Amino acid sequence: MRLTCLLLLACCLAQAAHAVRVIKPTADELAIDHTAEKWKRPDFCGKMDCPRFTTKEHTDNWDVREYDAAKWVVTNVTGSKFEIAYTKGVSKLLKYFKGTNDKEEKMDITTPTLAEVKLSKQGGESKDKDYSFSLWLPEQFQTDTPQPTDSDVKVVDFPKTTVYVRVFGGFATEGTVMTETRSLQDMLDEDGRDYGEDVAWAAVYDPPQKLLRRHNEIHVPYAAKKSVVQDS
Repeated sequence: MRLTCLLLLACCLAQAAHAVRVIKPTADELAIDHTAEKWKRPDFCGKMDCPRFTTKEHTDNWDVREYDAAKWVVTNVTGSKFEIAYTKGVSKLLKYFKGTNDKEEKMDITTPTLAEVKLSKQGGESKDKDYSFSLWLPEQFQTDTPQPTDSDVKVVDFPKTTVYVRVFGGFATEGTVMTETRSLQDMLDEDGRDYGEDVAWAAVYDPPQKLLRRHNEIHVPYAAKKSVVQDS
């Protein structure tokens, strides 16, 4: 009787061990879990995909972010006020995402819309009114990328980029973009930080129909602190 019980117990243990081996995750599954754990989409992206970044430094007034190299779809608009240029640029980008490309591929819209503003040597906006608007391409289209059929729209490889970031609310108008850019530059000056002075980016995360709790950002290029060489 005791022998029979021992044999049954051994059989149960063997079956349990086999079950553990069956449900044990594979190396590929572990790699996928690790990737998902590494990147958590920020709440301010809402339900849309947004480009991956790493926060390198955080203060009460600004952050330092490093964005991964990636493909973005880009269009330029010149000779118009910022608000008019923004509407024209975003319209062209949305048409690309909705199928105006060589594969007639419809893609989910990403966020933010990145508006590049050229700055004058005096610190204000350049008089050229030359703007560039960009949307990040979703991960699944980073390698097999549909090409635009509109000659005003291009797919551009953005390199890994480090920027200073300041968040602001409301709507991103020409006035607020320049005000927030100067505010960030002043804070960086007070903190003794070096930064690129010829360009800024306004990152607009929310659609126009969202009136409250809007999330916008100003990005300026990060520059490593210059070393001071003493004369001997």
